[in-house]
Amino acid sequence: MLLSFGIVIFVMELSPKSHQVLCLLLSHMDTVLDNSIWLIGNGERINLWLDNWLGASLVSILNINSDAFSSLSIKLSSVIDAGRWRLPPILLSNLVVAASISNITLPVTPLIDKLVWLHTPDSDCNALFLNKR
Repeated sequence: MLLSFGIVIFVMELSPKSHQVLCLLLSHMDTVLDNSIWLIGNGERINLWLDNWLGASLVSILNINSDAFSSLSIKLSSVIDAGRWRLPPILLSNLVVAASISNITLPVTPLIDKLVWLHTPDSDCNALFLNKR
């Protein structure tokens, strides 16, 4: 079975036990995504409109009905060109959003995008931090 969360792709044959684990994981994916933010690398893993890479998703910031637009599957990499922002007019027309985006420094060399947990000092969700909770 192939499952894709836009973050990680799992390939597995499901035994009854692994099916239970998978169901538990899926039941908490919204919580994980709601408490995480993308660190921008090359932008290939990040959905421009739906993922949180700016403090909230663009559909949330701009009050866009995500169900109404099929073009919301565009990756963030589509607005990055040679390490520089190339924003579409809809984003340039919103001065607050445009300023927020322009304040994000893109890496000089393309890196892999990284989803990080918001509630740890170094954004890593590690065992040491989890044991302290």
